[in-house]
Amino acid sequence: MKYGLSILLLCVFGFLGGVASDQFMRHVAAADAPYRSEKGGVRYLDGTGRLRLDIGTFNGQAVQDMYGDDGKLRLQFGTYDGSVRPSEKGLPSMTLYDNDGRLRMLFRLDGPNQGPLIIMKDKRGRDRIIFGLDLWSEDEDPFLAVFDKNGRKQDVIGRFTMKPL
Repeated sequence: MKYGLSILLLCVFGFLGGVASDQFMRHVAAADAPYRSEKGGVRYLDGTGRLRLDIGTFNGQAVQDMYGDDGKLRLQFGTYDGSVRPSEKGLPSMTLYDNDGRLRMLFRLDGPNQGPLIIMKDKRGRDRIIFGLDLWSEDEDPFLAVFDKNGRKQDVIGRFTMKPL
């Protein structure tokens, strides 16, 4: 009989603990749960209700945005929709943003060669360094181009050309 009472008390307290944790900890679990965004994607909030991750599509292409504590975009992964150049459709990109929400670095593939590019921008959004493999030539020669504050380009290695759209 004494084991029966112990088992009964264990079950009762276990049940009460479950009810209490459900009532008092529900808001934390709900805040971390995903919810549907207006664009048809999924958004994730942290425990304080701040947007931290947004996964969805834009113009039919996959996009994943990650946000800092202040709600500003910090990192974006996605694929291009081909609206600038048809040859870039479906090609991947990764962009990095600073604490002020400015785009500072872009990693992407571009051109008929689907060549890799790394683009570094200053605080004003101007391209300052671009390097990668030739986007147009079948030789895919490497290049490094730097730009002064007035936008004048200097090829340091190889030759960087951005052909007309």
